[in-house]
Amino acid sequence: MIAAFAAAGAPSAVGKTVKPSTAGEVIGGAPTDAEIAALLAGPRSLSRTALTTTIADQVSTEGSPANEALISGFATSEAFAAVQVFAHRLNGNWTIGLGDSNTDDTFGTKTPAVQTSPFEQACVLSGQVIARLDNAGVGGDKLENMLARLHAEVLSKRPDRVIFMGGTNNITSSLYSLGAMLATTRKIWDKITGHGIALAIVSVPPITSSDTVMQKTKDWNTLQAAEAAKRGIPYVDIYTPLSNGAGNWAAGMNRDALHFSAEGAMRAGGIIASTLASYWKPQSPVILAGEMGDVGNQLVNPRLADINTDGRPDSWNVLGTSGTIGVIADPSVNGNWVRLTRTTASGTYATSQVLKSGFMPGQTFEIAVKVKLAKSNPLTWTFYLNMSDARSAQTGIWRTAAFWTTDNGGKEMVLYGRVKIPANTTRLELVMHTSAGLGTIDWSQPVVRRIA
Repeated sequence: MIAAFAAAGAPSAVGKTVKPSTAGEVIGGAPTDAEIAALLAGPRSLSRTALTTTIADQVSTEGSPANEALISGFATSEAFAAVQVFAHRLNGNWTIGLGDSNTDDTFGTKTPAVQTSPFEQACVLSGQVIARLDNAGVGGDKLENMLARLHAEVLSKRPDRVIFMGGTNNITSSLYSLGAMLATTRKIWDKITGHGIALAIVSVPPITSSDTVMQKTKDWNTLQAAEAAKRGIPYVDIYTPLSNGAGNWAAGMNRDALHFSAEGAMRAGGIIASTLASYWKPQSPVILAGEMGDVGNQLVNPRLADINTDGRPDSWNVLGTSGTIGVIADPSVNGNWVRLTRTTASGTYATSQVLKSGFMPGQTFEIAVKVKLAKSNPLTWTFYLNMSDARSAQTGIWRTAAFWTTDNGGKEMVLYGRVKIPANTTRLELVMHTSAGLGTIDWSQPVVRRIA
């Protein structure tokens, strides 16, 4: 990530251009983990977000005492430029999805249900370039409900970007005209952009209903597209590719009249990710294991080394008998991939690790892992990333899951989420869990890191 940005000619704090070495690294060396850690936990106890803001402000006022103080901590201007790149990654794409059940689709659990939420799929499929800050989808919500909770669930969390998909529950009611819907939507959009937050609009999907409702759905999307164009806001059309052309869902895209199937959500999420790629920064702000800025990772052996050469990552427990496991070295992930090969579609397989001590209830942790399929048949692959409270027995306190029905061509994806540790927790365990698929799945660069 850093090398790619530097290769494009990232300016340093003193007006120089950083040149990549033949190995693609920044000449002069990137700051060490210790230097980054000192910045993150320095005398002002800057959070990563505050660090980013501080550097961004100071870079714009070259020569200021504050800027010079930061620069003096590094041996070269190139090293400081690398910190700028680090700061560039930390902010810019933290995103909240705002909508109804088609955004949330977690049935009240408020944990990422990647399978049937296009917003969650877009985050995963983009490799967290669309970085999941939170999901503000609520089942059954109409537009006025979204407006009412906008400050508490979106604006107060200070996202960089919001993906909005709403209106389905207004469309299905005869009480709401398109004009009234647009008036409420304008208020939502105005409040978001008025706070300096970038906004992207996603069309509502098809609705299987009467001809009147299906026409209203089509008209609502037309109105949204026109309003977005007038404001210069990106608009993502998922309605057309998921429709059969007559207003109904295309085959296999829905599980009922209003909601996506897993395949439909995956297709919609892919469209969202690819459309927004031309608008949003190409770097993900999620810092994975082994990347610059990976400090405070609570996992032992997050790079998945296999020093004892037993074919399994050291310090990780392996559970289950429905497949075989191995490790594959890969410099691009700063360590190894763990590869699970399944020869039967039944049973489960998991790797897990008990976290190091030092956490306390009430603290917030971020959890991430990179995943890819080497191959798969049409049967379902499900990959769970669990955070379990293991006081007496495993009790899930957070879970996200990636869900695939076909081979994704080996594309790397990143699962990410945040969890607040419940009261009375004395031990935590991270569990990578797979089920219900044939073929091969790889994962690497896991992270459990305290952020608050």
